[in-house]
Amino acid sequence: MGWNDHLDETELELPSLLNELLNSGELDNDPMAKGIVQKVIQEGEASLKGRQVNVFSRFIRPKYIDRECSRCGTVMPYSEVAESWNNGGLCSWCVQVGTDD
Repeated sequence: MGWNDHLDETELELPSLLNELLNSGELDNDPMAKGIVQKVIQEGEASLKGRQVNVFSRFIRPKYIDRECSRCGTVMPYSEVAESWNNGGLCSWCVQVGTDD
Protein backbone atom coordinates (compact mmCIF):
# COMPACT_ATOMS: atom_id res chain seq x y z
CA MET A 1 0.00 0.00 0.00
CA GLY A 2 1.37 3.39 -1.00
CA TRP A 3 1.48 6.55 1.06
CA ASN A 4 -1.62 7.95 -0.60
CA ASP A 5 -3.71 4.77 -0.51
CA HIS A 6 -6.59 5.09 1.87
CA LEU A 7 -8.65 2.42 3.54
CA ASP A 8 -12.20 3.19 4.45
CA GLU A 9 -12.26 3.31 8.26
CA THR A 10 -15.32 1.08 8.30
CA GLU A 11 -13.40 -1.62 6.41
CA LEU A 12 -10.92 -1.71 9.26
CA GLU A 13 -13.59 -1.72 11.98
CA LEU A 14 -15.94 -4.29 10.47
CA PRO A 15 -13.91 -7.41 11.40
CA SER A 16 -13.61 -6.16 14.97
CA LEU A 17 -17.34 -5.52 15.18
CA LEU A 18 -18.11 -8.93 13.70
CA ASN A 19 -15.82 -10.58 16.26
CA GLU A 20 -17.80 -8.81 18.99
CA LEU A 21 -20.97 -10.15 17.40
CA LEU A 22 -19.65 -13.72 17.47
CA ASN A 23 -18.47 -13.33 21.07
CA SER A 24 -21.82 -11.87 22.15
CA GLY A 25 -23.63 -15.14 21.49
CA GLU A 26 -26.28 -13.40 19.37
CA LEU A 27 -25.70 -15.88 16.52
CA ASP A 28 -25.27 -19.05 18.57
CA ASN A 29 -28.67 -20.39 17.45
CA ASP A 30 -28.09 -19.56 13.78
CA PRO A 31 -25.16 -21.62 12.46
CA MET A 32 -25.57 -20.34 8.88
CA ALA A 33 -25.35 -16.67 9.93
CA LYS A 34 -22.47 -17.49 12.27
CA GLY A 35 -20.55 -19.20 9.45
CA ILE A 36 -21.13 -16.26 7.12
CA VAL A 37 -19.87 -13.81 9.74
CA GLN A 38 -16.77 -15.96 10.27
CA LYS A 39 -16.14 -15.97 6.51
CA VAL A 40 -16.42 -12.17 6.34
CA ILE A 41 -13.95 -11.84 9.22
CA GLN A 42 -11.44 -14.17 7.59
CA GLU A 43 -11.86 -13.38 3.89
CA GLY A 44 -13.79 -10.12 3.65
CA GLU A 45 -17.29 -9.31 2.53
CA ALA A 46 -16.32 -9.55 -1.17
CA SER A 47 -15.71 -13.29 -0.68
CA LEU A 48 -19.42 -13.99 -0.13
CA LYS A 49 -21.37 -15.71 -2.89
CA GLY A 50 -25.06 -16.28 -3.71
CA ARG A 51 -27.20 -16.89 -0.62
CA GLN A 52 -24.37 -15.77 1.64
CA VAL A 53 -24.61 -12.27 0.16
CA ASN A 54 -28.38 -12.24 0.67
CA VAL A 55 -28.19 -13.42 4.28
CA PHE A 56 -25.44 -10.95 5.12
CA SER A 57 -27.05 -7.95 3.41
CA ARG A 58 -30.68 -8.65 4.37
CA PHE A 59 -30.33 -10.10 7.86
CA ILE A 60 -26.95 -9.54 9.45
CA ARG A 61 -26.12 -6.02 8.20
CA PRO A 62 -29.44 -4.34 9.06
CA LYS A 63 -29.88 -6.06 12.41
CA TYR A 64 -26.33 -6.00 13.77
CA ILE A 65 -24.13 -3.63 11.76
CA ASP A 66 -25.85 -0.77 9.92
CA ARG A 67 -27.90 0.42 12.87
CA GLU A 68 -29.87 3.57 13.39
CA CYS A 69 -30.48 4.90 16.87
CA SER A 70 -33.94 3.89 18.05
CA ARG A 71 -34.48 7.35 19.56
CA CYS A 72 -32.93 9.92 17.23
CA GLY A 73 -32.55 7.91 14.00
CA THR A 74 -28.86 8.68 13.54
CA VAL A 75 -26.81 6.02 11.80
CA MET A 76 -24.35 4.80 14.41
CA PRO A 77 -20.62 4.51 13.79
CA TYR A 78 -19.30 0.97 14.18
CA SER A 79 -17.65 1.98 17.45
CA GLU A 80 -21.12 2.38 19.03
CA VAL A 81 -22.98 -0.50 17.43
CA ALA A 82 -22.03 -3.36 19.79
CA GLU A 83 -23.21 -1.44 22.84
CA SER A 84 -26.52 -0.72 21.11
CA TRP A 85 -27.31 -4.45 20.90
CA ASN A 86 -27.99 -4.40 24.65
CA ASN A 87 -29.20 -0.88 25.38
CA GLY A 88 -32.41 -0.71 23.39
CA GLY A 89 -30.71 0.39 20.18
CA LEU A 90 -29.51 3.77 21.40
CA CYS A 91 -26.50 5.74 20.11
CA SER A 92 -23.99 6.98 22.66
CA TRP A 93 -25.47 10.51 22.56
CA CYS A 94 -28.98 9.30 23.43
CA VAL A 95 -27.57 7.06 26.17
CA GLN A 96 -25.76 10.10 27.63
CA VAL A 97 -28.82 12.35 27.33
CA GLY A 98 -30.96 9.66 28.93
CA THR A 99 -28.66 9.48 31.96
CA ASP A 100 -28.75 13.26 32.41
CA ASP A 101 -32.55 13.38 32.83
